[in-house]
Amino acid sequence: MLLRTLLDDPDLRLELLTGAGGLDRVVRWVYTTDLRDPRRYLSGGEVVLTGLMWHESAADSETFVAALVDAGVAGLISGTARLGAAPPDLIEACGRHDLPLIEVPLDVSFAEISDRVVLGVTAERTGMLGRSRRLVADVAEGADLEDVLRSAAAELGIGCWVLSTTGRSIAAASPGGQDVDDLPEPARRTAVRRFVRTERLPTSFTFGDRATTYSVTAAGPDTGSRAAQWCVVLGADHREFSAGQQAVVQELGTAVALLRARLDEGRRVARQGTDMFLRMVLDSSAPPAEIASRLGTLGHDPAVPVWVLACQAGEDAGLAAALLAEIGDELAPTTLIGSADADTVAVLATHSSAQQEIVDALRAKLAAIEPALGKRRLTFGVSGVAPADRLRSTIEEARHARLLAEHQLARETGSRGGVRVVAGDEVSSHALLLAALPDELRSSFHERLLRDLRAYDARHQSDLVHTLWLFLETSGSWAKAAAELHVHVNTLRYRIRRIEEITGKDLASFADRVDLYLALQLG
Repeated sequence: MLLRTLLDDPDLRLELLTGAGGLDRVVRWVYTTDLRDPRRYLSGGEVVLTGLMWHESAADSETFVAALVDAGVAGLISGTARLGAAPPDLIEACGRHDLPLIEVPLDVSFAEISDRVVLGVTAERTGMLGRSRRLVADVAEGADLEDVLRSAAAELGIGCWVLSTTGRSIAAASPGGQDVDDLPEPARRTAVRRFVRTERLPTSFTFGDRATTYSVTAAGPDTGSRAAQWCVVLGADHREFSAGQQAVVQELGTAVALLRARLDEGRRVARQGTDMFLRMVLDSSAPPAEIASRLGTLGHDPAVPVWVLACQAGEDAGLAAALLAEIGDELAPTTLIGSADADTVAVLATHSSAQQEIVDALRAKLAAIEPALGKRRLTFGVSGVAPADRLRSTIEEARHARLLAEHQLARETGSRGGVRVVAGDEVSSHALLLAALPDELRSSFHERLLRDLRAYDARHQSDLVHTLWLFLETSGSWAKAAAELHVHVNTLRYRIRRIEEITGKDLASFADRVDLYLALQLG
């Protein structure tokens, strides 16, 4: 499929802004992003759709376009909802880099363009059976995920399932059309683990007393992080498939990817309304009655209590939103997802006050995703359950808990990635305050109080910082601290006097003890 095929489609009414010389580039897939640098999710040949949420200055345009060109994309299509039109600096950047830039009218959705690309790319593939070609055509005509799975299961003669990386069973179908048993939870966990850990897909595994073999493959092109993708599970060994069955499996993945793209587009549109609502909530002037009214408008019963998840996945707000959507679909009857500054937050309805059960379930689900994160840090903060009229404080509780999760993970893993979940009721008061401080202030406070003490230890090969830590951890007990250090109490008293001389603090003073304790916490 060529890029000019999209431009020539009269239903889309696309307008070329620059880059006419690149219209004969081959389009291999479609990718929607609002990241400033999305190149790690691109494999080349994509047409990239963007709502320009990343654009704040001309420098952003250069960064974004250079990243796309470096990844080898076919072209860029920009929306007009946020800025009204493509900014001149974006047009200039695309012109400098010979990247075709196309603008989409406000009333044409990204989902429509994605449909055209998927259908066009699929139609040009060779060696596919007529039935498999109809899977994507069925999607274009309105078929849902269950319809597509039933058609594929009938063609393949085996059971088919679609799973999220959180282990949620999204849809299932059997070859005979009757209800199919859901995959047992251990089998789902194994399938997800193989999906996120195996470098090349499809892969297979054997499970259960009957040694049933299943295969796992990606829904659509296997590009970018798998952390929030869906996977397709098949009730047979893919290595024994005929060429025709392999074609059906490939087309099934394409159809599922198309349906997922439609779902993501709907979620993206819904987040725009939630973003406005969250800005109103975080503005302390909004009265509770107005918050309750807006909650009702967004489909949430204001009489039902809420809890909040705050999430960051590095700079990838799209991944954070996708994971929150999957988690919300499984853990709550209604979920609102939007942005609160740099955090992505989910407001979830619940009739339960068992926060620890929620946190335990969340940690179990996220453990499977960690191998797919690479060096990315995924941090979550979980609030307690509260009435809807206390939503503002509930959001802040979750955000502060997430800040603490980020601080803890950074201290433990350094530049490595990982997952950390912190619940609001797990956070002690001082830790919550420390997590909310900017990095520069935390570092400055630590250095100002402990720099001289650390320098003394380095010069004299002593360990006064550790002595101070143990003394404070034992609540200033001379006997307990001396026993922990394996020294005489008089030796400990001498060390504490030296610490007081070096730091200028009086460890008999409660206020000075607090200062030094907090400085140690920030180290």
